[in-house]
Amino acid sequence: MKSSKYNYFVPTKEKDVFLLYNTLHGSVFVVDDEIRQLLISDHPQGIEDEILEEYRKEKVVIEDQLDEKEMIKVRQDKSKYDNKITSITLLTTYDCNLRCVYCYEGAGEQLSDSMDETTAQKVVEFIKNQTLANRSKGLSLFLYGGEPLMNYAITKSMLSQLQEFTDEHEITLLTSIVTNGTLLKQSHLDDLSTFNIQYIQITLDGPKEIHDKRRITKNKTGTYDIILKKIKLVQDCENVPNPLIRINIDSKNVDSVPSLLDTLVQEGLHKSKVDLGILKNLTPACSSLSSCLSGTELSKVLPPLWRIAFDKGFEFNLRPRQAYVFCGSLKDSFYTIDPRGDMYKCWDHVGIEEHRMASLMVKGDSITPNYYHWMSRDALEIPECRDCIFLPACGGGCAAISYAEKETYKAPGCFKIKYLIEEQLKIYLEMKYPNRFDKDRYIGTWDHSY
Repeated sequence: MKSSKYNYFVPTKEKDVFLLYNTLHGSVFVVDDEIRQLLISDHPQGIEDEILEEYRKEKVVIEDQLDEKEMIKVRQDKSKYDNKITSITLLTTYDCNLRCVYCYEGAGEQLSDSMDETTAQKVVEFIKNQTLANRSKGLSLFLYGGEPLMNYAITKSMLSQLQEFTDEHEITLLTSIVTNGTLLKQSHLDDLSTFNIQYIQITLDGPKEIHDKRRITKNKTGTYDIILKKIKLVQDCENVPNPLIRINIDSKNVDSVPSLLDTLVQEGLHKSKVDLGILKNLTPACSSLSSCLSGTELSKVLPPLWRIAFDKGFEFNLRPRQAYVFCGSLKDSFYTIDPRGDMYKCWDHVGIEEHRMASLMVKGDSITPNYYHWMSRDALEIPECRDCIFLPACGGGCAAISYAEKETYKAPGCFKIKYLIEEQLKIYLEMKYPNRFDKDRYIGTWDHSY
């Protein structure tokens, strides 16, 4: 037997007590320093038999012949080519009725195309054909923009056709939407409920005085009051899930987030989920942003906000994950389609010619070299990632960050995981097992498996 190469030890405030998190298998234990030293020195045989057997079951210790990088490679390939669900990020318009100051698409100024009927039919046929070719059991449609409600007639028509298609072929249809909320009506919610809507994301970026400087109309008026009203509309609708409230965090609004959370509680919106999002400087349209937080800054900012949100009754699932590819855009069955019928992989790249993967409006093979460069990304072939203990938890990171920093999809794309995993694990255990952990201190009995 030998120690796993992916045993990661996190110190606690209790002397000689450590959290052990295996980034490859997701197992969590509390260990003392003696056990930590035995595992680090690869002498697991020195551990008491009963505990050693538990570690063996959870793959903290493994067979001598097992090559964990080979295991990661197999799981990476399975994840990349698992086509049980065909996922489409669909932009039927680039146009938007807001002019958010940090919009990476240029706030509706650089791009404003909307999908017409001809393009819509081409896209619907592509989605049908790919779903059948993938032999998928599910079709997931992610409505994005621009503001997707600005071309709603086309969107609704496409959804109706695809619902008929999925019903005919006994495929599960799943939908979700990211909307600024200002145009949202009860009739939209009634429609979305028939298309098996999974979540509706709406953004608030702080209390009124902060939000109204960031998410503004073309006339530079604030949107806080109308968006708060529309979030309530969604939460009060019995036929759709509670809204996901997105808060885009940067250095300019981070201090105001607790006040916003207080307001959400006062308004009865604490039943909704909150996503503490991070602004990323990835595209030409947002290249002038100076307020984005670095990875090390994130490690200081997000954990206190997580704790505050938990204390106020909001729910998060902070257990660190296994991710053999960083996100869905790196999977074979994931496509992002814009109003022109152009196909991309990452929605952060839509409308940027150098990242276009194909065109659905061109007869024959329109696949560009970008597609093969993107899909052949292999974290195990990136030197900085290959031997990184966080590899199983991030899959090599974000390919869009990789390109922004190195002009290639095949460089490290380190993001939140590397900088936050220690605090994330501590807070997860503290919230899930309050009788055993208190503010980074282990107070439980020595029943150490989690």
